[in-house]
Amino acid sequence: MKVIEPATEQVLAELQEATVEDADTAVARAKAAYPAWRAVTPKDRANLMRRIAAAIDAHSEELARLEARSRRRFQLLRGSARAALRQDHPGRRRR
Repeated sequence: MKVIEPATEQVLAELQEATVEDADTAVARAKAAYPAWRAVTPKDRANLMRRIAAAIDAHSEELARLEARSRRRFQLLRGSARAALRQDHPGRRRR
């Protein structure tokens, strides 16, 4: 599956599409892992979550840039819709 940048129609990334079997496997693995996760102490869970947060934070610029690029068309369309609403209702208050 190709992720397309709406503004340029260039390919941002290519991802493998998941099948129903992939989803079933993921659910089965999550269920199998749950007892071990449940045994992890809250303190250790918190530490793991902090590590995940740190990894996201370390890549936040790149993630924000990709998200902005992939949502650009939606944002432009949403802005056009708001402009159209203001034209239809000039006295309407902005939110």
